[in-house]
Amino acid sequence: MVYGGENLYGTKKTDGTWSGMIGMLIKEEADISMAALAYTPSRGQVVDYSTPLLVQYSTILGKLGQPELDPWSFHLPLEPYVWLSILITLLFVPVVMVLLSLISRVSLTHILTRHDIWQRRVVLATWMIVAFVLVRSYASNLMSVLAVRYVQQPYQSLRNVLDDAGVTMIWQINSSRVEYFRSVKSGIFREVAEREKAGRIKFQFLHEFWGSMDTFLRKGDHVLVAVEIMTRFLISHDFTKRGQCDFYTGKERLLPVFLSGVGQKGSPIVSQLNKRIISMQESGLYDLWIEKSIPNSTSCSQTPSRITKSSSLSLPHLWGVMVVLVSSQGAGLLLLVWEVKCPPPTPS
Repeated sequence: MVYGGENLYGTKKTDGTWSGMIGMLIKEEADISMAALAYTPSRGQVVDYSTPLLVQYSTILGKLGQPELDPWSFHLPLEPYVWLSILITLLFVPVVMVLLSLISRVSLTHILTRHDIWQRRVVLATWMIVAFVLVRSYASNLMSVLAVRYVQQPYQSLRNVLDDAGVTMIWQINSSRVEYFRSVKSGIFREVAEREKAGRIKFQFLHEFWGSMDTFLRKGDHVLVAVEIMTRFLISHDFTKRGQCDFYTGKERLLPVFLSGVGQKGSPIVSQLNKRIISMQESGLYDLWIEKSIPNSTSCSQTPSRITKSSSLSLPHLWGVMVVLVSSQGAGLLLLVWEVKCPPPTPS
């Protein structure tokens, strides 16, 4: 049984020989390796794989952002159709008044004041009731919305990573996933290969991932692409060390692989090993071993993307509202200037 003297699972070199555990098995320096190796066609030609121990996907591991208030959250208390109806009303009323002023050749001020006093009172009272109900309903919901902070988790998929030119990916050196994206001719993984040519990918051994959590990932400009069990180990290790969840895994699952033990080509040991693996899986023993080997494995499994926090508001929190306010006031000012500079002709 071997672990891999070169700290590699096994990669085919340019001269046709193999490194790592695969190389040791080919040279008959060992009989079997129970380290979970991903299956690849090239490896399958030189060694025999056992029944898969587990099936794993690759996931994206990234740094959680700081809780932030969405400056545009003021629109959330009302449905889009309500906002649309308010906007249409605000635009429709002044347009109608201006058109009436132009058609009748009477000033806008005269149109607003020439109606009967009781009619004006009824219109004013109706508008005040509607505005009061709308404002009270909006304000009560808005206070709840402004207490919500959004925890940034920007890299949920490989496409999110590729669209950000400032982020660097970390992959396991000479892994089956690296072998795959280097071989494809088109698609999203071809873009990953092009990112490697641009120098935006770092390759590391598994044991280097632990240090990368602090040196690279914690800065927020790096992400790690690794199998799920590895990302669980890393997150649980960091949580055990710091007592808080600082990292998250993306929702997208990439590149499924079968992880198995391997033996020499044609070795009868592999067939006997398969029986033990099947028995172990049916009893749930292997899954139990995995759970026991990962302390605090579920502590950060459901990292919230939103939290509620009570704090005083400041101008940076409300700059979205200020943009709308300044824009509306500016539009009203322009309309007033237009009315003063271009009054309608008085009737003769």
